[in-house]
Amino acid sequence: MSNLPIHITKRDKAELILDCVQNDGNTIREYQEFRDFITRSLVRNLEHQKEELAGVDEEIEKILLTFDYKLISMPGIGITVASKLIAETGWDLCKAAPVDS
Repeated sequence: MSNLPIHITKRDKAELILDCVQNDGNTIREYQEFRDFITRSLVRNLEHQKEELAGVDEEIEKILLTFDYKLISMPGIGITVASKLIAETGWDLCKAAPVDS
């Protein structure tokens, strides 16, 4: 069984991989420091993108709350699904033709 923490980030995984490679003996290859730099850079980029997406989600939620929809109060429908439904159907569902019972 592994001694890894339950909530491990991508950065933690990348650092663990780099540590394993460094502790595994003669694993230094040509241009290794550049490869390591690129790996660390990619991890930083992924972390930045994750933060940006969280910010976009917050803004979408703010916009969604300005509408009088109760979509997110329904089980299984979160911000992502609700915003997708509104985007696909249009923001003014009140103008849609009534459905006959």
